[in-house]
Formats: sequence, structure tokens, C-alpha cells
Amino acid sequence: MKNLSKSQHRAQMLDMIKTCMESGVSNKMFCKNQGISEGVFYYWRKRYQQKSTPQEERFIPVHVQTPQPLNKEIEICYPNGVRVKLPEGMEISLLHSLISLQ
Repeated sequence: MKNLSKSQHRAQMLDMIKTCMESGVSNKMFCKNQGISEGVFYYWRKRYQQKSTPQEERFIPVHVQTPQPLNKEIEICYPNGVRVKLPEGMEISLLHSLISLQ
């Protein structure tokens, strides 16, 4: 992979990751056969997965229940079973900071 431009190197690595994922060979064995370190492999695999997953599919759907008349909180139920209860009248800026990806 010497003397390749940055974009050529990236394309070659992403093709290599795709090949590995389709081969059924273990990552460790694939790396050994290709002569690359596992650290490099996992770095590029993460980049490949980010590239191949559309931005809108990176979020999981949530179900938001509207509060009942006597209930003074909002409950958000995630598909994995996690439940978040928020008090009625919560500042939107606080909510934003709780769910921010930063």
C-alpha cells in the first residue's frame, strides 16, 4: 500500500474490510494473511461501518408516552428496556444536555 494517495489508501482498506466481512474468516486470521495489524484492521472496520450505515439509521427508535392527567412526568422507553423519566416542565436545555452526543 505504499505510494498510494490518501483516497486510494482509504478505498483499498475499505475494500479489504468488506472482503474480510464476506469471507467468513476470523479477523485475526485475515489480518495475518494480509500482513496488517489487528489495530489497523479494527480502525478501518469502524470507518467502514460508519460509511456503510446511513446517518438516519444510526439512531434507534424510541416510544414516548404522553403523560396521564395525574402523572407529573414524561417517560421515554427505549427498545432495549431502558426507561427515562423526566419531570413535567423540565427545561429543554437540560434535556438537550442529557441526550447530547458531545
